[in-house]
Amino acid sequence: MVTLGVGRTYRFFNNSAAVTASGGTQDTYIRYRFGYGLSFCSFAYSNAMVSLGLNGSVTVEVDVAAIGNPAECREVTQVYLTLPSLPGLVTPIFSLVAFTVTPLIPGQGATHLTLSVGRDDLLTTAADGSRTFTGGKYTFFIGGHLPDDEKGSKQSNVLVASISM
Repeated sequence: MVTLGVGRTYRFFNNSAAVTASGGTQDTYIRYRFGYGLSFCSFAYSNAMVSLGLNGSVTVEVDVAAIGNPAECREVTQVYLTLPSLPGLVTPIFSLVAFTVTPLIPGQGATHLTLSVGRDDLLTTAADGSRTFTGGKYTFFIGGHLPDDEKGSKQSNVLVASISM
């Protein structure tokens, strides 16, 4: 999990190293990733947008619709952030910065969601523990699972939207 000796939490987990260590198959290392299997429905995300909000926060907007199973479903929409990369500074691969639970009924069209990501979530933590706003390109991943989770893609897509600050 440690990246260049600085990684502190799951957010620094490098799955490519795990796949290599497990002999080339993700299943032998992580059987079910965070966000997998939360519903018996499938979901379709569309129209993702990010914009600068009040006090340096970011507003994330997306449409989500349930497909398949005719029963009412609940989707946990997750927003992950990848911070700008700077020389000499190790940043998390993905950070969960917002989520919401939405009841949906297949066939009733998409529901528009608006989520807010606070300015504190946009800060980078240096090796000495200090936190700072670095500026640059912030990339948001919006969907029902981690962006690099192949199993989760059977249940929903993940959209990508970026903003430069």
